[in-house]
Amino acid sequence: MQQSELLEELQQVYAERFGLTILMTDENGERLSSITGDNVLCNHLLDKGDLWGHIQEAAVWKWDVTKPAFYDILPGIYFLVIPISGEDGQEYLIWAGVLAEEGNDLLTLGQLNNRYGTETNWEEMLSEAPAVKPDNKDWWILRSTRLSGLVQALLKEESRSSGFGWQLPLLQKRTGLEKPDIQGLFELFLSERKDYDFLGIAETQDEEQYSITNVAGKEVQNLPGSLFAPGEGFLGRVAITKEAYYWEDIENNPRSFFFHRRNFYPKTIICHPVQRHDGTTAVVFGGSVSVTGVSRQAMDAGQFIASMLEAGLYTYDLQKENNHQLNRLSSLIEICKLMAATPEVKRILYILVDISLNLAEGPFTSVILKDEESDKVQLVSRGNIPASMEVYVRDVIKRYYTERSDTGTEAQLYDTSWGTEVIECPLFHKQELLGVLCVGIGEGTEQQLKEQRTFLETLAIIGAISLQLAKQNQESESTAGQAEALFRAIEQFNKEAFDKADTTAALAGEFAQKIGLPAPMVKDIVTACQLSYYSPSFLKDILGDNKVSDMVKEGLELLDNKESPAWDEVSIGSQVVALGLAYERHPENWEAEVQSEEGIVEEFRTFLKERQVSEQEFTLREGISSPPELMVADSTVKEQMSLSPREHEVLELVIQGLNNKEIAEELYISGHTVKNHVTKIFQKLEVPDRAHAISKVYQLKYQHSNR
Repeated sequence: MQQSELLEELQQVYAERFGLTILMTDENGERLSSITGDNVLCNHLLDKGDLWGHIQEAAVWKWDVTKPAFYDILPGIYFLVIPISGEDGQEYLIWAGVLAEEGNDLLTLGQLNNRYGTETNWEEMLSEAPAVKPDNKDWWILRSTRLSGLVQALLKEESRSSGFGWQLPLLQKRTGLEKPDIQGLFELFLSERKDYDFLGIAETQDEEQYSITNVAGKEVQNLPGSLFAPGEGFLGRVAITKEAYYWEDIENNPRSFFFHRRNFYPKTIICHPVQRHDGTTAVVFGGSVSVTGVSRQAMDAGQFIASMLEAGLYTYDLQKENNHQLNRLSSLIEICKLMAATPEVKRILYILVDISLNLAEGPFTSVILKDEESDKVQLVSRGNIPASMEVYVRDVIKRYYTERSDTGTEAQLYDTSWGTEVIECPLFHKQELLGVLCVGIGEGTEQQLKEQRTFLETLAIIGAISLQLAKQNQESESTAGQAEALFRAIEQFNKEAFDKADTTAALAGEFAQKIGLPAPMVKDIVTACQLSYYSPSFLKDILGDNKVSDMVKEGLELLDNKESPAWDEVSIGSQVVALGLAYERHPENWEAEVQSEEGIVEEFRTFLKERQVSEQEFTLREGISSPPELMVADSTVKEQMSLSPREHEVLELVIQGLNNKEIAEELYISGHTVKNHVTKIFQKLEVPDRAHAISKVYQLKYQHSNR
């Protein structure tokens, strides 16, 4: 296959993958390849506008760059300009675009309308163009560097007339794969390259070891799973230096013992480092068991397959991380919904410990709450609580409450006296410390710890807000209960006053509803009318500073001709209370009590006239229902989700925070069987992970308890 065909195939692969249109010019602005890709904005400007003229003008500049760079060919519209150096000293430029600058849409749209007219739907084209923003520029540069390396290798190989057609099947096999088929690529590579007898890759097992994960070729059956340390042997040297290297005639080299003891006897070995998204380095290695020398073509071929793998694995890592983050975000959304539907402190604490225990898969999790006005401490825990937990709790109280550690919402890592690391997340609402979420962590990588810490910080923020709302809800319910008790007390010693207050409350409530006031305000107006028998100062002492006592005070002041405030100086709720009280005192001459011509007075007058010819019966006072029990029969979830008895047992242990190994030991079954049960449970619950499963179970139980 000719060089131009291979180049265009490579362009097409990258153009489709990243949503760009790609072309190549020489340093004089002459186009060397066809225009490939379906970037709508770029293609429209090339066909209908003067974009090609801009490219030709820019191409003849002296580009003093050796790496890909962004070029704003129009305001807010960028090309990635990728420099290529040929073996003959010729300089080339790859133009990949166009990308739209995020956050600059209006300016860019105005420029396009001014330059090319308003007939084209520029807004839609801009929305479809890939976005360039400060936090993804490095990502685009990295992708462009991969393309640069492949094109440069293609040009070099072609210049040696050695043929580069072997690369096309690999490119075609890679295109469209969500995950690189490493074994398939290796086998295809070996079938196309006769100067290689074997090809493999070693990846990090942990910080101190590498493992050969995939290998293809002759006599390599004993290599998979082989371990080595960074710096050890041929492969270990590349792993630690992160630089490509090759060795010739290695049959008697002492470093070859790593292979010889596995009945594998290579004569050459070529190694290339492959950078992964998590910062680790893999090693691609290959060579021959028959030839003792390494050609330049073999080195370039190794670089090509390493670049392909690096690009594929990097993209796969990003997609995997993105899916992982989406699942976590989805979990947080479900948790938010659940906490919003569960305005009770105890339930919220249970949710926090359950979710965090299953997330960290550690030994225990606890929420520590301290009453600011006393020495009482509330502790809610799950998991294997250590014997010295009380000592740890006292230490947490001292560090966060007594010493007032100024950490904000940031999670802290703490080493306990018994050797367990704990992520401590303060539950702050504004400037108030509500508690501390303490999550013991199990074994894991630094990256996993970082992810857990970030997730728990977010969970702590959500939990703190939910706890504050639950406390406010409890205080509101308590105030409502006190108000009801005060109202009923009137009936015991002054039945006539009680009846008047009840009638006034009904009238004021009906009027408030008619003029469209919100339900919470209507409720406060009704309560204020019911308690208007008491003095405002008494109500403030009993109920504290709240809207009800203020409405009573302002409503009475509006009817006091001596020092009455202006009607527009008090709340609308107080005005309605005043109107209700005026009608209660003098139904036939209530307007004399009011002595105002505010708009609301006229509305009240109209309301009374309409009310005289209508009949309604309703109750404004709501009964106080008992809160639902926290837990319901375990059969609820089992019946609704059609779980088998064994699946139900497994789910209960999942909820308790046991990992798969612990569940297997508890039920005397294999870990593989547990994994199958957990997978089926997630399918029946229609959730992707344990956090979602916890949320779903709580939702089902909560719905059942409210029936």
